[in-house]
Amino acid sequence: MITIASVLYRNGGLLKLNQRLTQALNTGTAYRWIVADNELKDKTVNSEFPLTIEGVAKTETSDMGSLHHAKALQKCLERVDSRFVLTMDPDFFVVQQDWLRRVVAYVTKHDISFFGSCWHPRWYYQYRYFPTIHFMLIDLAKVPAGSINFLPLIEGDRFWHFVNNDASRVPEWIRRTLKMGRIRDTGWQIYCRYSGNPSFRAETLVPSFRPRKSRRASLEKKLAFLLPERFRYVPRRAGAFTTDSFLEKAYPRARRRGWEEFYWGGEPFAFHLRSVGRRVGPRSEVALAGEALKGLVPGFQP
Repeated sequence: MITIASVLYRNGGLLKLNQRLTQALNTGTAYRWIVADNELKDKTVNSEFPLTIEGVAKTETSDMGSLHHAKALQKCLERVDSRFVLTMDPDFFVVQQDWLRRVVAYVTKHDISFFGSCWHPRWYYQYRYFPTIHFMLIDLAKVPAGSINFLPLIEGDRFWHFVNNDASRVPEWIRRTLKMGRIRDTGWQIYCRYSGNPSFRAETLVPSFRPRKSRRASLEKKLAFLLPERFRYVPRRAGAFTTDSFLEKAYPRARRRGWEEFYWGGEPFAFHLRSVGRRVGPRSEVALAGEALKGLVPGFQP
């Protein structure tokens, strides 16, 4: 049994679409889906999700809003009684057939504790080479559930708020450099506790990324052996990203909108809307995702 954990907050249409897709692609695998309702509705808004729990009220903080989401995931974790738990954003769509069974079989065979999507390289201020809560499978037989803390630590981080302040007198190029890999957002505490620990293997999907040409990029290339990873916009590790794009071929509009793409085993695995919500309304998001899925998943009807 696998437990999927998601948070409902102004994304009900995407969540329903994702549920239909997941069900269509994983007909032979048993799973249950826990949804934390952060909209705090009086009734269950999704009949497809019988296990819907009350989420948390949103509070105004200086942590970029991630605390609201993280607290809800923490509540979901309290209800998990299966060996594997998968945190998945409603707008993270996996397109491979039978992916739940195949992913679980893979992590079991290779003794992997954490598996999932990494932060896309464009988010240079986030950690690298470790799964994110957007899509993170955790083997609770290896990782104690009580040790998993999704909560961010941004609010009390004075240094972060200083370098992230546009009004500060620090030159922009210095500010951006100091921000690299520095934000203590949702999932950061898990990363700090388990990343680099040989007792807990972690593996990530491969993002599609094409670095922009700039003076900084040119400098990083020239100083490849001198500039540490900590101060590089472009990931240094071999195989950290691919310049291929399956959306560019199947649904070019998605690539232009900034959707993130991920590969696994050299094949298209998933796409993440991310930026779409900032440009179009919820109904348009669902329609756009549906169009893309029809081109990527043979026979699927949104």
